[in-house]
Amino acid sequence: MLSLVLVSLLGCDAPAPPCAGTVLAGDALPCTCGSTRVDAVDALPATCTCTGGAVSCEQPPADDPASADLPTPFSAAQIRQGMPKGLSIRLETSGPSGVLSRDEWVVTKSEPAGVDIRYTSFSAEGKAIGGSEQKHDSWDTLEGHARFPRERATRERATVETRLGSFEGWKYVVTETEEGAEGSPAVVRTSSYWFADALPGAPVRMVVEQGGTEVVRMEQVSRKGP
Repeated sequence: MLSLVLVSLLGCDAPAPPCAGTVLAGDALPCTCGSTRVDAVDALPATCTCTGGAVSCEQPPADDPASADLPTPFSAAQIRQGMPKGLSIRLETSGPSGVLSRDEWVVTKSEPAGVDIRYTSFSAEGKAIGGSEQKHDSWDTLEGHARFPRERATRERATVETRLGSFEGWKYVVTETEEGAEGSPAVVRTSSYWFADALPGAPVRMVVEQGGTEVVRMEQVSRKGP
């Protein structure tokens, strides 16, 4: 749980927006929850909720230089806050020849122990491919999907323009080198992931390049729900 610096609104002249449902950035402070004013947090961005006049904020994982992995963009608790029951995410996967497939992820259950997601795949023309698959994961497992080895990955703050809008967040680039066929040079593959601060969970975009050429792109194209 994130430590907060809280100041009562009594005697404070400057109005502040509500903290409820806010992903705090530098320009989002201060904010209010009932009669409580939040002027500072330990780390940004932080995902905050406001219930019954009490504010609760979750911080992103801290960077431990001694760890073999880079810190994840969101904690398990942040992902839980960002994936309530009823959330529907549509994604599109494309390659050099155009759209390859479309997918829909629907959160059917969201509880402290974990989340149930229904996955459905569609062809480029929109026809369902097979049936839907229901899968349960813990929040720690979902956080671990974005845990990348420090020796092969980098991360930096970045802005990404998507069909969902423009977002600030973290960009991770993971590099892998594969041996080429006999007599051929090694092949370098890079996978880039953009995570939006405002949308805890899966990356809003993923791009795979091989030998400097883009071969696959997956992007969130719509989100509906609570």
